[in-house]
Amino acid sequence: MEATAGPPPREAPPPEAPSLEVLPPELHGEEWRHALAGTFNGLVPDHPGAAGLPPARGRLAGAQLGEAAAFQVAGGDQVLRRTAAASRRRPSDLLKVCIQRAGTATIAQGGREVRLTPGSMTIYDIDQPYLIALQGEWRCSVIAFPRSAVAASRLFVDRLICRPALVTDGPGAVLAPLVAAAVARPGEPGAARALVGRASVDLVVAALAEQHRPGAADAVRLQVDAYIRAHLAEPGLSHATVAAAHHMSGRTLHRLFSEPGPTVTELIRGYRLDRILAGLRSPATARDSISQVAARWGVHDMPHFSRAFRARYGMTPTQARQTGPPPSPAAG
Repeated sequence: MEATAGPPPREAPPPEAPSLEVLPPELHGEEWRHALAGTFNGLVPDHPGAAGLPPARGRLAGAQLGEAAAFQVAGGDQVLRRTAAASRRRPSDLLKVCIQRAGTATIAQGGREVRLTPGSMTIYDIDQPYLIALQGEWRCSVIAFPRSAVAASRLFVDRLICRPALVTDGPGAVLAPLVAAAVARPGEPGAARALVGRASVDLVVAALAEQHRPGAADAVRLQVDAYIRAHLAEPGLSHATVAAAHHMSGRTLHRLFSEPGPTVTELIRGYRLDRILAGLRSPATARDSISQVAARWGVHDMPHFSRAFRARYGMTPTQARQTGPPPSPAAG
């Protein structure tokens, strides 16, 4: 008799990827209050009994990503406030984006109010008082970054405060997984974290601009900003070459960036210095000289570079290679 072949052996299922949603143990009462206030610049829950609320509880974890910061936060029903007094005591230039993962959040600031459900996000200004009412077993991904990280005008950003935006598709769809991955891997090299932070801010701006169309001037600002970062390695990049690439005069470009904030020249210098700092701390360039790392980003005047580097980071390029990350902005 001929032997018949049995069913092919089953392949072992691939190992499950480690969860990116793991958070530290839950904190309650005053422990949670202190953790929130210390992490988010004076943001505190209402005391038990206010509006019939039970004692607040929650969990949080975060990671510094260059000039940005990312957090995973979860908990139960509660109302969080940053009061006017806290804003005066602890001023901040940071903006914060809340991406709702579970439960609901109602955020109120400056006479506006937005209700977030899973798959939506909004932006708010940490320097101003605000309130967040959280319901259900909620979970949020949070990104904080300085206003100066956004090339658009203050007017454009202010129009977005407490306006909802979807993150179910388009640029915003990868934001929550990006935050989860960054928080879950706090031990990654500082250079990699800084690049993730910059990517997070870019995705936030892209998602908001896609759903809340900027005016003509802000659209050009965002285009100019993207052009600068794409051409940082070119030694000839300057105010004049950026203007020419966008078919405008140098004076018109200057007017476009005339409101408080970095000029085009300052943007170029700042982005280059940030990339060089990341390079100096990257294991991949450990054998390269400082001048080689700088040249990779279009910088060849080493005396001027050293002065600008010290002014921006409070240390020399050599010290940057030998020490940990420079002081980071408050989380908000």
